[in-house]
Amino acid sequence: MKRPLRNRRLATFLGVSWLAVFAGRPANGEPVADFYAGRTMQMVIGYSVGGGYDIYGRTLARYMGKHIPGNPTIVPQNMPGAGSLRAVNYLAKAAPKDGSVFGIFARGAAMEPLLDPKAMPFDPNSLKWIGSITNEVSTCAFWNTAGIKDWSDMQHKPFTVGGTGASSDTDVFSKVIRHFFHLPLKL
Repeated sequence: MKRPLRNRRLATFLGVSWLAVFAGRPANGEPVADFYAGRTMQMVIGYSVGGGYDIYGRTLARYMGKHIPGNPTIVPQNMPGAGSLRAVNYLAKAAPKDGSVFGIFARGAAMEPLLDPKAMPFDPNSLKWIGSITNEVSTCAFWNTAGIKDWSDMQHKPFTVGGTGASSDTDVFSKVIRHFFHLPLKL
């Protein structure tokens, strides 16, 4: 019986010794908080002032800093052009890669280099993706006079669809289904 008691005493002694050694040390500052404390971050918004993405971005900038260690100030900056591809190109090629700049742009922008590498020569993998401010569902519909009633019609009858601009969902999704399914689709 003496042996287990001795082991418990040794474990207690080692535990108390460990606490005495490490509890008295000054706490090191959190490196992330140290980096962001007092810093001003830049949020690049790939669209012009007043639109939906601008409103999302400015709302996010107002509150996001409170949830980042060090509580940095986030300043939104609009960089419209080419359906937000100008902003994505800036983020991929010119913006500092230290966590002080991030952006809001069309969710289809990541696929653009795959669909047309010459139009936007950047690697989507060079960006660090952290999330989306919205969750949207996209649909495809035809007017009753278009002559497209089902999938077979889409595969065989030439048809035209409208898009809203480079890297927009309407353009990217149309390009994807045209190439993937070899449809006679004109954008």
